[in-house]
Order: sequence, then C-alpha cells, then structure tokens
Amino acid sequence: MSDRLTWKTDTILLVIMILFGSMSLSGLGLHLLVGTEDAPKMELSIAVKILINAISFHGLIILGAYFLIRQHETTWNEAFGFQKNVSPSINLGVQIGLISTVTLGLMSIGIRLLLEALETEAPTQTAVQAVQEAITQNQASDIWIMGIVSIVVAPIAEEILFRGILFKTLNDQNRTALAWIGTSVFFGLIHGNAPAFLPLTIFSLALTWLYVRTENLLAPITAHVVLNAANFTLMLLQKPA
Repeated sequence: MSDRLTWKTDTILLVIMILFGSMSLSGLGLHLLVGTEDAPKMELSIAVKILINAISFHGLIILGAYFLIRQHETTWNEAFGFQKNVSPSINLGVQIGLISTVTLGLMSIGIRLLLEALETEAPTQTAVQAVQEAITQNQASDIWIMGIVSIVVAPIAEEILFRGILFKTLNDQNRTALAWIGTSVFFGLIHGNAPAFLPLTIFSLALTWLYVRTENLLAPITAHVVLNAANFTLMLLQKPA
C-alpha cells in the first residue's frame, strides 16, 4: 500500500463512534417517525426506511471521512488514491465485479439449496421485500430511491469505511490478519443477512485485494457497484410473491 498517508491512531475509535452513532441515529429516527406496533405514528414504505437508513448511516460515514480528511490536512485524492492509475483500476474493478457476481450468485444458490435440504426457511432480504413492494404498488419513485442507494451511495460509503479507513489503518499498523479478515467479517456482519454472510465476507476479501493491488479506492468501488447493480437488476426481474 502507498505510504503517502497514514491515518492517526485515534482514527479507528472515531470511525467506530461515527458508525454506532449513525446506526443509533437511524434507529431513533425511524422510531420517532413510525412509533411501535402498539402505538404507530405513521406508515412508511420500506423504500423510505431504506432512504432514512442511507442518510443516517452512509451519509454520516461520508461526513466522518470529510472531517478525517480535514483533520489530516489532506485531500480525497491523496487519502484514497482516486487519481492513481484510474483506467486500469476501473477496468480491474469491472472484471472482479463481474466474476464476483457469478461466483457469489452460485454460492447463494448453493446456500439456499442447503437450507431447503435442512428444511430451514431462508429469510427474505429486506431489499428484496422493498423492491417487490414497490413493483406491486407501482411506485417508480421508490424503485429509483432504492436503486440510487444500492448502486451509488452504498458502494462509495462502504468502501470509504471498510477499505479506505478501517483496512488502511489496521494494515499501516502491521495488523495484517485483522486488517484483512477482521474488516471482511465485519463487512459481512453489518449487512445483517445470515445466508449472505459467507458470500459477502469473501467478496470483501476480493475488494480488499483490489485496493491493495491498485492503491486506488475506485477499484473496489467499481466492483461493488457492478455487483450491486447486477443484484438490483435481478431483484427487479423477480416476480413479486
């Protein structure tokens, strides 16, 4: 990895505080708006809930990165290598994204078949439920919201957090195993879907390899965009239950 910038040792603590603060803010915001089953306040579509989560989670990650950059008196390009080998980085990101789409898709099918053999019902992902709800109710605006969050906002924010900040901080401190495995496991867990945990953890390792190989965060962002775009397209093509 490039030694142009090393995050200060207090970076991880700050990032964790931002992360849990954003998750708490998201939960509090939804509670204030929706209320509880016993005392409901208003009914929100799943897409609007996803938007609120995106603003409070992904939005605060980007805001936290902005303050980190200001604190270190650097730039986005310097911090994340956005100007380094741009075309090769994007091309490699597209290739890994396509390979990951096929590989993780096959893994997901295998996991679903295994769960069916064990007579265990796989939970329907929230994103799938949201898209099917929007299609059923003919809510084009909701589909656009979910598409933008999934394909644009999430890849940028999550790669800044997991590769650009957490991985780089740990790797620069020579905590190689924790940098690779720890951040990838965390990436799998944070998505909150048990059947997808293993595929997402493996995908995170591929994204980390991309970042190390290119030293440009555009590479894992591109791969992440490709995978999410493919998955979102497949969700649109699925018939609502």
